[in-house]
Amino acid sequence: MRARLVVLSVVVTMVAACGTVSSTGGSRAATPSPLPSTGSPAPSPTVGPSIVGRSTAPAPSPSASPSATPILLLPSGSVPPISTAPWTGLRLGPLKGGPVSASSVVAWSGGYLALGQPTGISPLPAWVSRNGRSWVQLPTDTFPAASSTLAAPCADGIVVAIESATGDRTIWRSTDGVTWTSSPLSQMRVARDSDLAGSPRGTVAVLDGPPPRLSFTRDGAAWRTMSLPGSPALRVQGVAALADGFVAVGDAGANDAGRTPESPVAWWSADGVHWNLAAVQAHPGDGFYSAQAGRSGLVASSTTVGAVPGLGSFWTSPDGRSWKVSAADPLDVFGEGEGMGSAAGDFSGDGTRLLGYGTRAAGGPPEYWVSFDANHWTRLALTGDSAAAAAGQTAPFLLRDGVLFSGEHGSWFGTASHG
Repeated sequence: MRARLVVLSVVVTMVAACGTVSSTGGSRAATPSPLPSTGSPAPSPTVGPSIVGRSTAPAPSPSASPSATPILLLPSGSVPPISTAPWTGLRLGPLKGGPVSASSVVAWSGGYLALGQPTGISPLPAWVSRNGRSWVQLPTDTFPAASSTLAAPCADGIVVAIESATGDRTIWRSTDGVTWTSSPLSQMRVARDSDLAGSPRGTVAVLDGPPPRLSFTRDGAAWRTMSLPGSPALRVQGVAALADGFVAVGDAGANDAGRTPESPVAWWSADGVHWNLAAVQAHPGDGFYSAQAGRSGLVASSTTVGAVPGLGSFWTSPDGRSWKVSAADPLDVFGEGEGMGSAAGDFSGDGTRLLGYGTRAAGGPPEYWVSFDANHWTRLALTGDSAAAAAGQTAPFLLRDGVLFSGEHGSWFGTASHG
């Protein structure tokens, strides 16, 4: 199904504060170029469109003839409910104007935010949507140039972490996906997707270490730093958000002159502030590097250094408070060639559902699997306009009621099927 953008012609009287990133923070309001007027249909009384571009022009004087100022709006419609039924397949259709070459797609209370690939030179591209099917690209000056980025929901808003080519780190926050306010967060690590995780309870960020430290915020503005329990040599490698709290995973530092992580380690928290060490099955020489959460279980990946190159393990937990090596990996590991023993794919989670995706063998088709608990997996059948996804030319992103695929030549929405 092709997306349709809605352009309304309305009169807006607004003064928008605009600024740039500085040592004291700032704000930036998205202001697109005017679009041709297509009339003025009335919005739904219950679900109205949200402004993406805001006019900063002064209101006309009383003597002036009224004129409409074109404003680009998000497509009308509501944020879809989270699909809680088991999925068996995805029917793909192209998205007109959808995010291209997305690096991340994040669900938040107002819909979705997609970020493009950071180049370190050009402004970071970004798109917003209510339902994942109709998208609007934000003005090019919404975010500055970035060398790496992260994004996560935070309470009823969203936060974006940006590291510039010069190493400056800032956190951007918004409650409407349109107007963004920035402030420095110099010690935050902006290296991998698992360095930031959020939910309606707040957001947790990994800080530079050792010692192992996290920062927590309830609103994206005020951050509180916590040192995690355990040895100062412990290292945090990733965080994840659950329905009832947060988890962090990592390793116990290094021995043997720094060649081998000693063992995997994990922590859990009910509120993002008070943290406890989790019970982790002994696995010397191994170390966690990411974790993802589903509705009734979590998955974590680990890697072993100093043995077979790329050798890794698949871990599961029912609640983040205890972890064990599992044989439930739907993708298994590469059995031959370079990287033998490494994971044959990646995992993502949105707190409800886990998505596993990858290619078992060189030249083979990619596979897509879903699970609620990390132990029972269902392979998804792809139908519709699925050529790009079936050929592994796109990256998949979990949404509330399907999967968005984004690649260099376009994007597609995979509507979930049941039974």
